[in-house]
Amino acid sequence: MILRPQKRRPDFRQLAKVLDKKKPDRPVLFELFVCDEIIEQVTEKTLKGKSDFERNCAVVETYDRLGYDYSLVATSGLKFKTGQIEAKASFSLNDGAVITDRASFDKYPWPDAKDFEYSHLDRLKNEMPEGMGLLVWSNDGPLESVIRLVGYENLCYMLYDDEELVADIFEQVGKRTYEDYKKALERKAVDGLVVGDDWGFNTQTLLPADVYRKYLFPWHKKIVALAHESGRQAILHSCGRYDSVIEDIIEDIGYDARHSYEDNIVPVEKAYEQLSPRIAVLGGIDVNFLATAPVEEIVKRAKNLLTMTMDKGGYALGSGNSIPAYVPADHYYAMIQTALKMN
Repeated sequence: MILRPQKRRPDFRQLAKVLDKKKPDRPVLFELFVCDEIIEQVTEKTLKGKSDFERNCAVVETYDRLGYDYSLVATSGLKFKTGQIEAKASFSLNDGAVITDRASFDKYPWPDAKDFEYSHLDRLKNEMPEGMGLLVWSNDGPLESVIRLVGYENLCYMLYDDEELVADIFEQVGKRTYEDYKKALERKAVDGLVVGDDWGFNTQTLLPADVYRKYLFPWHKKIVALAHESGRQAILHSCGRYDSVIEDIIEDIGYDARHSYEDNIVPVEKAYEQLSPRIAVLGGIDVNFLATAPVEEIVKRAKNLLTMTMDKGGYALGSGNSIPAYVPADHYYAMIQTALKMN
């Protein structure tokens, strides 16, 4: 029988200290998502047929019971409509593309944040235990949305064939993503934001860094400024190699923390040595390691990470990305139980 970790009282101030590159009073956990199987196991409730709000409440309950100081939910229902993508484990980054030229751009039905409802954030906060923080994120980051609309290979060609169109697409996506976060941050219930936007492969960024600086990073900078101007903090979740843009992330855009690390790119231990205390480092236990390593090795690595970061602060324990269904539940619980036991 798998035993769930013991619950502890949430205290969002501890995660806020981590994001401020300070030492928390006790080990802190961070996870982007956990799979439905974990949620159902922890809450002992089925998610099938549940409304979005009921699912969000189940996520809150899961994060609370597992010892997190926050829960993460979507800002709203704002999404950029694409073509149909076949439901399968993996798909091409060209699947579902709908903008191929100026004519299709002009006809595209752009969503508007003013048409979406954000009151669910207040309702959800009322369902949360005292001390627990509410983090929000838009459904996709600006680059991910552009790639979904255009297709990755198509976007690469378009940069050479019609760069003005590329600029216009980034403008339309960027300003709508910005407005989505702005509307969410108008809610006092929101304690901070996460921007999820995958930027790279294992070996390099998806597009040249100069393209990011010209069309993508200005929108990230505006979104982070929104958070900081309202006294909140901003976390970047971005997969892939980041060394060519890390100075942009820290110095220009100004993110408080970065999440997503892989051993075959930069192991989190090395990343922490390189990045701390300039930016907080979140998670980092490689998902493949978490799925395949013996439990005792997972516990050892988690304990070593917490020990090496204890004095400097600016670190929260978690996976390198998220907890998919193929990660054994006892492996995941062993990782987070390590932090709870080190109180």
